[in-house]
Amino acid sequence: MATSFGRVQASSNQAMCMLFKLSMICKTPIFCILLPSLIVHGSLKPLFAQVPEEVKQTALRFGKLLGPKPYVKPPDWANPDAPLLFSFAWLTDMHLDGSNHQQMEKTLGWIRQELKPTFLLLTGDNSAFVPAGGGSGQPVLRNLRRQQYLQQWLAEHWKGPYAIIPGDNWPEGFEGVFGPRQYRLACGGLHLLMLAPDAMHHGPGLEGLSAFDPETLDWLRKDLEKYRLHPTLVAIHEPIYPPTFIDAPRVRKILKEFPQVIGVLQGHLHIDLELRDGQQQYLVAPAVGPGLPPAFKYLQVYRHILIIRTAELDPKSGQWRLANKWQKIHIPPPFQQVLEPVAEASHSTSRSDSRMASGTESPSWPGRQKPLLILSWRPPQPVRDDPALVRRANELLEAIRQFLWKETPRLWMEAAGR
Repeated sequence: MATSFGRVQASSNQAMCMLFKLSMICKTPIFCILLPSLIVHGSLKPLFAQVPEEVKQTALRFGKLLGPKPYVKPPDWANPDAPLLFSFAWLTDMHLDGSNHQQMEKTLGWIRQELKPTFLLLTGDNSAFVPAGGGSGQPVLRNLRRQQYLQQWLAEHWKGPYAIIPGDNWPEGFEGVFGPRQYRLACGGLHLLMLAPDAMHHGPGLEGLSAFDPETLDWLRKDLEKYRLHPTLVAIHEPIYPPTFIDAPRVRKILKEFPQVIGVLQGHLHIDLELRDGQQQYLVAPAVGPGLPPAFKYLQVYRHILIIRTAELDPKSGQWRLANKWQKIHIPPPFQQVLEPVAEASHSTSRSDSRMASGTESPSWPGRQKPLLILSWRPPQPVRDDPALVRRANELLEAIRQFLWKETPRLWMEAAGR
């Protein structure tokens, strides 16, 4: 039986590669072949196992259809006639290890010197590095030492506030060092709702087996209800849209009920994507570590709009630069009045945030000092390995099918126009 399955798997890989080559020759939009093929491929061995390198490269080319378009010159809306309230740099997928330590140190230095953001946002897959003698024979100790090292590394090379969540790689031990994985914080009246799953399962050929506990989803809904008047960005590692994990549809359904959620910031895919679902924008940032090229996002917060720039590492010069790409997220009028300017990334916080905290002190978890203010959180707890999630793998396949059904017409038009 195993031998028979292997022949089917190999035939599937070969057929997919032939289809991709055909799509290049016939100028057929990559999307029309890539994602349906990936779905069939995943149904043979959940989920997306042993994807050939040609498929991965085609996926990167496909991502360009949904990424921000370069501008010849800045669009009119990119220079608002309004004061800048504050800014933050959004980095995802550092994949910090021995090979990119020096480059990531230079990256944080460039951000600090050139962009001067109020804080950093780190959305997962942060660090694979464990210092020598870090408990290699004891997984629990090894995971803790990895997170402790990341904390020390950030303290040395950033020296400012940051908001952080783990990713699907190396999430273990996070709560023992950085505190909760699910929490809400505020800066200048803008809220960031940070999410990470409660359970996941990794195994040979398995991807996207991540889920939230019912209690966490209940907390999410109640928390969004409590802060209906504040413009909110949701930050998560594995994208909700496009759906990349089992519970993505459940989370997306909750978010759609709350108009103050103006955007969702996501990582994991290592490509630059921008999607809209009703009034909400779903952004996927490229990887700042193993990117093609390495890149990250820089967000400037104005009262009526968020201006998003893309910083890319020039492969020839090895220097960072802001690319000719501009994105925007509008802040509807009902949510503009609570926004306030933030002084330096020092020790100030907005009056409205102080009132919301009801006189309580914000917890002193690493990196989340003022002007960041933690307003609510789920109790810190370890992520669980749950093999039973394998039985729910088809839920993700169904979510992807529904995504394809909805997005196909727009992607046809995007492909035709590029």
